[in-house]
Amino acid sequence: MIFSNYTAQDWYWIVAGDDTKVYASQRVGYFPVADATYAAWLDAGNLPTRIINSQELLDVLMQQWVPSYLATGMQVVSTGTPSLNDTYPMDQTSQNQITGIATSIAAGRGLPGGGSTFFYQGHQFNEASFLNFADAASNFVYGSYHSLGLIVMTGSGSMPAQPVTIP
Repeated sequence: MIFSNYTAQDWYWIVAGDDTKVYASQRVGYFPVADATYAAWLDAGNLPTRIINSQELLDVLMQQWVPSYLATGMQVVSTGTPSLNDTYPMDQTSQNQITGIATSIAAGRGLPGGGSTFFYQGHQFNEASFLNFADAASNFVYGSYHSLGLIVMTGSGSMPAQPVTIP
């Protein structure tokens, strides 16, 4: 059952009938039902969703939680070009742009616009800095999916650390 105040970004699930713990999407992990944050959430009039098993929960989170999580972005700290320090969205459109630009650079076609630098999301990149950024973005997105799977399926692990450091 989905309630009118349902949001995948801040919801609790009871998985496979195990009434001793709940999965908390906002905190990305399992917590005992005696958890104070969960109790406050219940006191606000919410009820957890009962879900058949961890695979079904993972499917729901991949569809409903991950897109929003990635859209909030990847925090970047550049040791070589501090002007690149920022949070970059990793929504599907951004991922496609990053992949396309990096593929073009790696194929020897140069930067967008044909210059020695170009602007992406308000920051000036050269070939090397963008390829470093694209590599970090790829690893962050992959790590986000992989980590969420481990957390939901095994109950252990954590989401990729931020900020991500690039040269």
